[in-house]
Amino acid sequence: MKILFVFTGGTIGSTYDGNYISTDNKKPYVLIDAYAKAHSIDFEYDIVEPYTELSENNTGAHIKALIDVAKANVDNYDGIIVTHGTDTLQYSAAALSYALGLNSNPVALVSSNFPLENPKANAIPNLFGAIRGIKAGVKGTFVPYQNPGEEIILHRGTRLLANDVFSDKFYSVMNRYYAVIKDDGSLVLNEAYKESVDALDAPTADIAEQCDFVARVIPYPGMLYPEIPDCVKFVLIDSYHSGTINTKSSHAKAFFEKLKDKKVFLTGMLKKVSYDSTKVFGNFGIIPIDKRITPISAYVKLWLYGDTLNPEEYLSASRGGDVF
Repeated sequence: MKILFVFTGGTIGSTYDGNYISTDNKKPYVLIDAYAKAHSIDFEYDIVEPYTELSENNTGAHIKALIDVAKANVDNYDGIIVTHGTDTLQYSAAALSYALGLNSNPVALVSSNFPLENPKANAIPNLFGAIRGIKAGVKGTFVPYQNPGEEIILHRGTRLLANDVFSDKFYSVMNRYYAVIKDDGSLVLNEAYKESVDALDAPTADIAEQCDFVARVIPYPGMLYPEIPDCVKFVLIDSYHSGTINTKSSHAKAFFEKLKDKKVFLTGMLKKVSYDSTKVFGNFGIIPIDKRITPISAYVKLWLYGDTLNPEEYLSASRGGDVF
């Protein structure tokens, strides 16, 4: 078996100097040495470093670099392991999932909740999960991650939720993770996980450094509604957990009135639940996405596909296991 390691920085590639956590170009080799001490290395590997950055600083340029490296090498290796920071891991995982689809050789994004020298770091279990997933024949993009006190879970790249506040735990939407890695290294599929075959081809346009044609709006009571620039074509609104947003206040009505010339999409609405506030979505031009997809994946999908296809159709069509 031959693996390509793609090192990009992040906490897993950083050092704590007593004051700050910062990237360290020596850490890729420290990670491999640490893994070799915990587990045997019974595979060949190569290493590339397209960039070194803390992931909170990532832009579309970094995601494009990852996609380019993965597409250029995925057929030449039994698997690719991308080391990545935890802050924006969900966005890169979704982007790679859309670029490669479900049937590519495996690409695993491996992160760490603490720098390697911290005994609480989960870098080695996460890397072990990646290697076991590759050996087990997992296809497409996945994220192995061990929450504290839990087993190693393999998440589909498009199913990850945003992290909870004050938490370094990762979860799949509705707990629909792909599989679990047991202590003996065996992979056990999650019976609750279901995925549709890819109904979309890979996006054809290069991702821009800044996504200036999609605005994402997160609701909260008493919110100051943002001014949406003319360059924005799509507005993606996260809903409350019931699939609702404020459609009653004068401020909300004025905001939606200004968006009449744009496509306004709403994530998180369950078809089986309807409230009075949802009755007027059509009046405001709000289009609930009619399939279940995480807000992060919906945003990345709009960013990657843009208006090359009908967004109302591609947001609901499965790619990389995003629609569930």
